[in-house]
Amino acid sequence: MRALAAALVGVLSACSAGLPIEPPGPDVERCTDTDARVSCLRQELGLKTRKVHWQIPAGEAPATGWPAVITFHGSFTGTGPHWEAKDGDKWGAYRAAQTTKALLERGYAVLTPESIHGGAWYWNSNVVGYAENWGIAPDHEMMVELLALMKEGKPAPFDLSRLYATGISSGGYMTSRMAISYEGQFKALAVHSASFAKCGGSICSVPELPATHPPTLLLHGEQDSIVPVSTMRAYEAQLTAQGLEVSAQVSATAGHEWLEAAVSRVPDWFDAHR
Repeated sequence: MRALAAALVGVLSACSAGLPIEPPGPDVERCTDTDARVSCLRQELGLKTRKVHWQIPAGEAPATGWPAVITFHGSFTGTGPHWEAKDGDKWGAYRAAQTTKALLERGYAVLTPESIHGGAWYWNSNVVGYAENWGIAPDHEMMVELLALMKEGKPAPFDLSRLYATGISSGGYMTSRMAISYEGQFKALAVHSASFAKCGGSICSVPELPATHPPTLLLHGEQDSIVPVSTMRAYEAQLTAQGLEVSAQVSATAGHEWLEAAVSRVPDWFDAHR
C-alpha cells in the first residue's frame, strides 16, 4: 500500500511537471479501492494524433507477452474515469474503474485510447461519412497505428493472440467495430450500453455479421433511455441466428451506466476465452 501511495505521488508530481512517468516496478500494486474511490497507476503512450493510457499487471510478463484489453471510453468523458473514479460518479464510472482494477489483477494489460479532441468527443464507428467508409475514419488510422505498435512489442510485450476489447456507449459501438473492421484480431468482446457498430441510439439495423465475429458479451440496463435495450437485443438476436457465441447481462433497474455486475462479468468473459 505504501509503495502504491509513493508511486501515485510520483505520478502526480511528474504529470504536474510535464515529465515522463516512470513505469512502476513489478512488485508495485497497480490499483487501490479504498474509501469508495478507485485509483490506478497508468502510463501514457503518444500516437501521431492521440494519447493512449495504459498499464501492465504487477509481476513478470508471461513468455508470450501480456494478454491485453483495449477499453473505449464513452462520449466526452475521456479515459480518466476508467483509471480513477469514486462511488456516485456519473454513468457508473466507479464500477468502470473497478473493472480496470479487476482486469489488471487477472493478468490483463489495459489500454485506453482517447477519441479525437483529447478524448472530449465520440468515436467514429457510427458517424455518417465514416460508418460505411471506415478506411478514411480518424479512429481507423489510430487503430492501425496502435495495433502495429503492439505487434512490435510497444509499449510493452503483448500477446496479440489474446487481445480483447470493451467499451461503453459510443465506446461500446467502437468495441463492436473491432469485430467487423479488424476481423480475426480480437478473441472476445464486451459491449456495454451499446449495440452493433453502425447503430446509434434508437436507430438500429443489424446486418449479417462476419463468421469471424468474436464471442460477445452484451451488457445493458433495461432503463437506458439513450440506447434502448431493444437495440442490444437486435444485435443479440442476429448473433444467435448465425450461431455465433453471445451472452447478455441485463439489469432491470439500471440506466445508461456501467453495471455493477460488469466488474466481475467482463473479466470472467475474457477468462473464459483466454
